[in-house]
Amino acid sequence: MPQAMGLITTNQIINLGKLTADRPIAAVPFAARYRLLDFALSNLVNSDVRTVGVITPYHYRSIMDHLGAGREWFLDRKVGGLFILPGSNYGMKSMNAKFLLKDLLKNAAYIKHGRERDVIVSSANQVFTLNYRSALEAHEENGSDLTMFYREEERALRGRRDSSFFIRVGEGDQVQALVPAAALTARETRRLFLDTFIIRRELLLDILEWYKTMEYSDLQDIIAENANTWRMRAVPFRGYLKRVETIEDYFSGSMDFLRADVRRELFGKENRIHTKVKDNMPAYYGVHSSVTNSLVANGCRIEGTVENSILFRKVSVAKGAIVRGSVIMQGCVIDRDSLVEHVVCDKFARVERGALLKGRLSAPSIVGKECVV
Repeated sequence: MPQAMGLITTNQIINLGKLTADRPIAAVPFAARYRLLDFALSNLVNSDVRTVGVITPYHYRSIMDHLGAGREWFLDRKVGGLFILPGSNYGMKSMNAKFLLKDLLKNAAYIKHGRERDVIVSSANQVFTLNYRSALEAHEENGSDLTMFYREEERALRGRRDSSFFIRVGEGDQVQALVPAAALTARETRRLFLDTFIIRRELLLDILEWYKTMEYSDLQDIIAENANTWRMRAVPFRGYLKRVETIEDYFSGSMDFLRADVRRELFGKENRIHTKVKDNMPAYYGVHSSVTNSLVANGCRIEGTVENSILFRKVSVAKGAIVRGSVIMQGCVIDRDSLVEHVVCDKFARVERGALLKGRLSAPSIVGKECVV
């Protein structure tokens, strides 16, 4: 199989309110025990990519703490392995770029010293599973400069993501153009670019040299400008996808994990999602507890009622407390006789005895990290 190196960009400004106050979007906890970054990283290692660089933002502590030496992703290696790469300083970015050229220029040495023919570039705010092996083989066989992944979207989503690009595909799956949503016609098939692509390493280095005076450009814009110049191929993706750009995206994506079909697709395949290992005792369920249709991580203590919710590690739900349709992150305490409904509680928050905290499915309430309500 052709060899490739990986490059994940996490230096992207996405505002989820209190959830991203002191962490980047890539480090936001998700699905009871994971971080959003785990999905992009697992896609690479499951595709036998053993050299992965992660471009970090200025507030990188949570990413460093989560990744460590990369052992859980089999990246603690003597050859290749995990590379933590610096991103541009916060406040110097003039746009909400996904693949800021300045970030790539700062880390040109990582790309230059690679021995692999291709680079798989990905963002870290999406939930999906994708094995790149067959796409890499076709990429080499066809002599492509770029291979871009897309998913067809329902027309009802028109205008939903203003920052997203869509792919126009011609004969033989060749990319004709990469355009914003506003440029699409009403009858046009909406092929959402997944912010994931394979590019020849030498071409990527050439781009850095050609555009080095335009360091605040986005690599997506550069690709769009050269769609008719380079040999670019489009590959469809037909599985589950959740792009997290708003708190509503995060909440609805979390609730999706209560569906058996979504869990089977993301966790029931051979391509497992890897994450940082924490050894905790199994969850404890008291004699008066009631838990229905919920994900409960290890280390939890449940003595109250939990319905249609996601509980991370070491969450405590006291007797008489009700948690309904909510996301409760690690170490939170829901005290006696309190009601929590359609709420996202960040790590180590505490809902005190008798408190009533309610949001809406379309607009969940947010409790910040270590807050007491």
